[in-house]
Amino acid sequence: MINDALAPSNTLLNPQAIKELFNSGGASLLKGLSHMADDLLHNNGLPSQTTKDAFEVGRTVAATPGAVVFRNEMFELIQYRPMSEKQFSRPVLIVPPQINKYYIFDLSPANSFVQYALKNGLSTFIISWRNPDIRHREWGLSSYVEAAEQAMNICRAISGAREVNLVGACAGGLTIAALLGHLQVKRQTRRVASATYMVSLLDSQIDSPATLFIDEQALEAAKRRSYQRGVLEGSEMSRVFSWMRPNDLIWTYWINNYLLGKSPPPFDILYWNNDTTRL
Repeated sequence: MINDALAPSNTLLNPQAIKELFNSGGASLLKGLSHMADDLLHNNGLPSQTTKDAFEVGRTVAATPGAVVFRNEMFELIQYRPMSEKQFSRPVLIVPPQINKYYIFDLSPANSFVQYALKNGLSTFIISWRNPDIRHREWGLSSYVEAAEQAMNICRAISGAREVNLVGACAGGLTIAALLGHLQVKRQTRRVASATYMVSLLDSQIDSPATLFIDEQALEAAKRRSYQRGVLEGSEMSRVFSWMRPNDLIWTYWINNYLLGKSPPPFDILYWNNDTTRL
């Protein structure tokens, strides 16, 4: 990580930056300084990976037709409109991560898993978790497991199917794993036909890039700070994820935004990644 930070390409010695400086008559440097000042004020000092107007939720991302069929204090359940003449009888329930918004599964049309599923005849439901505040500080994994079970039962009731296919991503995968354990104890696992896990770390004893930033002392400090505030801010989690892939998520944009004076190119996944929620 230190070697990446000290790379000559991250300084004004970068040949591309020097060329842009001369070609623009110094304008690239002024724009870069402006971008840096804005990021210091509004982006925790990290280079922006996207612009706020790159996409619009409900128009250019998260735009697949659907309706909220259930709502309570903790989540909304969205059912999408079919896109095929025939549909499988068994529905799919997507459980997205609680640390980001649901539309990672429904980005721009070319990158929408939801549209892919619908066009292939899958009746698709997705949970949209509430963005919590200090009033919800007592919510824990058991609360999310209970909510996922409730959503699953609603899917079964609406579709008339006995079984549901579960899809969980990141912390959503951890949630459905815990849900399956809960159903096993109740001898009700037959309500689930399949479970698919996407980038879900189920064994925390396995080393991962995240362990570079976490030890027992740091974890306990984070717990205390989160409990005092009532929530963990999404921007704090986003910083950790960025430093797990610094070349792709930090230094690439350092060069583009500051040294070349350009705006970051539109990228729906990074727009979603920066549209954070609290936990």
